[in-house]
Amino acid sequence: MHPVLFHIGSFNIACYGPLIALGVLIGVYLMVRRGKSVGIAPEFILDLTFYCVILGFVGSRVFFILGDLRGFAQTPWAYIFSRQGYVFFGGLLSALLFAIWFVRHRRVEPWQIGDVAAPSIALAHMFGRLGCFCSGCCYGRVCAPGHEHWGISFPLYLDPQTGQPSQMFNFAYWDHLTRYPDRLGPGATASLPVIPVQLYEAAANLLIFAVLMWLWRRRRFRGQVFAVYLMIYGAVRFALEFFRGDYGDTVFYGLLQRGQMSQTLCVLAIIAGAAIWWLRRKTPLQLPQPKAPSVVSPPPSPEPPRAESPPRRKNTRRR
Repeated sequence: MHPVLFHIGSFNIACYGPLIALGVLIGVYLMVRRGKSVGIAPEFILDLTFYCVILGFVGSRVFFILGDLRGFAQTPWAYIFSRQGYVFFGGLLSALLFAIWFVRHRRVEPWQIGDVAAPSIALAHMFGRLGCFCSGCCYGRVCAPGHEHWGISFPLYLDPQTGQPSQMFNFAYWDHLTRYPDRLGPGATASLPVIPVQLYEAAANLLIFAVLMWLWRRRRFRGQVFAVYLMIYGAVRFALEFFRGDYGDTVFYGLLQRGQMSQTLCVLAIIAGAAIWWLRRKTPLQLPQPKAPSVVSPPPSPEPPRAESPPRRKNTRRR
């Protein structure tokens, strides 16, 4: 774990932000290349990405707050300005809703841009999960006794200003210190071994990116790549939620745990992807060309009247 990239005075520049930025830049570059091949202007992709990234972060934070309204009511500013607390599906949904309006406003074919964007979303998400691993958030379950070699322990991060354990990056450590006091004492310098679920999801997103890039060159209808992304990622995320260890609290006033809420969204994503595939499987890949107006030949113009020749004079000369 390497949560802080560098320090500027007392302000820490965490690894999470630069990794997200790197993923977005690479994803946008690949989107522009794919967009050019289907006639989408680079300026449109840059505008769409700019707004979707901003709304994605806002939406992911809003979904996190909606899941814990009691905590938000007690300390609202801490929830709003905290560096942690993002829900990927919230960001994806908010960015998707804006993208639907934006492409209609700009009169761009929505399923075409969905296919162009899907591989880049998976790639940027991979960099995001690497950022989670560096920061120590979104950690996995504690490894069962005898299987510690499959896990990883996050070292205790000390605040460079005070030399004391930081409250920001030691998520697994503080959680284990509370829940497993018999296994992790106050003098421990690292968390208990946990399943590196962040690395599993990063590897899964990289594999999804490779599959979608392979499918891009072989797609048969518009919307196919986006539908496959929803189905594959929904299934992968649903399985990985069983290995998450940072879901001790409940959401929606105790009705669901965070993992159960995420799995519900995964099921909805799978259903949406399957519905898109089924409804669009017979549509042509090429955009329909606008019909040329039928050309009606104009009626022939009437010929101008001929000038009458003078009557021939009869030859009255006597022979």
